[in-house]
Amino acid sequence: MGTYITTADMEDVLTKKLLLEIFDDNLDGVIDTTKLELYIKMGEAEVKSQLMGFYTIPLTTPLDDLVRLAAFDYTIHFIYERNSAAVQQFGDGTQLDRYKRAEERMQRVQSALKRLTENS
Repeated sequence: MGTYITTADMEDVLTKKLLLEIFDDNLDGVIDTTKLELYIKMGEAEVKSQLMGFYTIPLTTPLDDLVRLAAFDYTIHFIYERNSAAVQQFGDGTQLDRYKRAEERMQRVQSALKRLTENS
């Protein structure tokens, strides 16, 4: 389980059907949660790479929700890289957009955190 996201969260966001298409390598009808958790860690690592050394993770500010949204976008981006054909089949071609959106969100988080520390 990740810091910001769980496998259940990903199932709610992407649907079980899509996750089965991407993470059922042995075709047994079960999502390989070990692999899904790896992708969650990858997405959260992107978030942490932009915060570590500057802030305590997980954040204990109202910005935590924004960081969580960025972690979702990074994670989904990496999941989509794993099986882009499945993503196209399910009608979501926003892989690059998600990564850019996460990057922009993290820049806003960093700016806000900088203002918070300057004003404390």
